[in-house]
Amino acid sequence: MSFILKYLKGLRLWDIVIYLLTVLFLVCIIMMFSSRNKSLSTQLETANSNNAAYQMRLESQQAKIIQFELTVDYLRHCNDSVSVKLVEAIDRAEIAEKKLKQANYLKSQYKKTDTLFVWDTIFKEPNFSLDTTVGDKWVQTRLEMSYPNTIVVTPTVVSEKEVLVYNSREIIGEPSRWFFIRWFQKKHTVTRVEVNEENPHIVSQENVFIKTSND
Repeated sequence: MSFILKYLKGLRLWDIVIYLLTVLFLVCIIMMFSSRNKSLSTQLETANSNNAAYQMRLESQQAKIIQFELTVDYLRHCNDSVSVKLVEAIDRAEIAEKKLKQANYLKSQYKKTDTLFVWDTIFKEPNFSLDTTVGDKWVQTRLEMSYPNTIVVTPTVVSEKEVLVYNSREIIGEPSRWFFIRWFQKKHTVTRVEVNEENPHIVSQENVFIKTSND
């Protein structure tokens, strides 16, 4: 330390200023590269996570589901059918992108086959066979009938929904009738969930979402 002070005393004021500016510049460069390295590491980790999720999706490993980490802007420029549906749901709900926390897509199918055998012969023609499907893209029923007494019914129900999780700033207690007073009322952040079921035949009866905390 004494050596540095002795060295500085031997320099002119202008030299000291240049010396300090050089040190400050080097410190800024180091901090910038450190921040950049941290940002690239985060991006790489996110990319690896997304690649693993895409791979599992392609391999149809339904037992393992990994959450993607994507921006809404990325979804808007993606031609994936799921991304298109999520963006449409976000726009319909009129949720600001900065308030959106999660955008989830769930698709499931119910399918069950029941076979009925009647003791008596109900179809007289030995070559009788009927195979038809009625319904729409959401609910279908396949009916198979064959000689002499077999009836097979296979209903299929498809559920397709978007679940959006977002934050909303809401007034604590009863909002005032006067809008300028509402500006000064205390507010808190509420997490809300928007569930959009696309199957018009399905009526959502109860949805419960719980955010756990270990604090």
